[in-house]
Amino acid sequence: MDGPDPAEAFEAVKAKAQWAEDHGFVWFSVMDHLIQISGVGAPDEPFLEGWTVLSALAAVTSRIRLATLATSVGYRNPAHLAKIAAGVDLISRGRLTLGIGAGYFETESTASNGWGIPGAASGAHSADGGGCPAYPRDVDGEATTFHGRYFHVEDAILEPKPVQKPRPPVDDRGSAASSLHCARSLAWPMPATSAVIRKETVRHKLAVLRDALADTAQRDNATI
Repeated sequence: MDGPDPAEAFEAVKAKAQWAEDHGFVWFSVMDHLIQISGVGAPDEPFLEGWTVLSALAAVTSRIRLATLATSVGYRNPAHLAKIAAGVDLISRGRLTLGIGAGYFETESTASNGWGIPGAASGAHSADGGGCPAYPRDVDGEATTFHGRYFHVEDAILEPKPVQKPRPPVDDRGSAASSLHCARSLAWPMPATSAVIRKETVRHKLAVLRDALADTAQRDNATI
């Protein structure tokens, strides 16, 4: 948070987003965390919930694309997440990108819902399809029923629909070896976990990406 007054936290974020938009930037991401992460600030630092911020930014910007970096699938039922994402896409007039990942912050996960890592948060990402099963079907117009190991959705209906057709793009933010879980992902990151990313690490992750696309998504890696 910028400044000493928690009541001004959103004003600081809004100023940054509007500055970025006014200066030609095309993308503005916010972290989807419930407490501040290590390496950035203290855990008791005032911290706004990401989707709340995105919905407010959607109303005070007009061109810049808005995204989460990244939503942990362990924090919300996928049907609930689909409803939130559709609302932000509607408010922003079609400027949402859904950044999604397994989640890694065990302290936050346990404090928020009692799910530790690598339990329901990271496990749900792989075992239940990365939180994506309810999201694409809901926005396609079908009522969704899904019974996974961690998530259960029964005849979920999504109205109103998002503006982007057939759905807002998905940005899979996973970095593990099995990270590409959503067949409709738009992008996949190469995270810098150290100052230097070794060539063999890049080759390995690209090979994982190719295999995941071929096995689970039936897509060419050129589409990512």
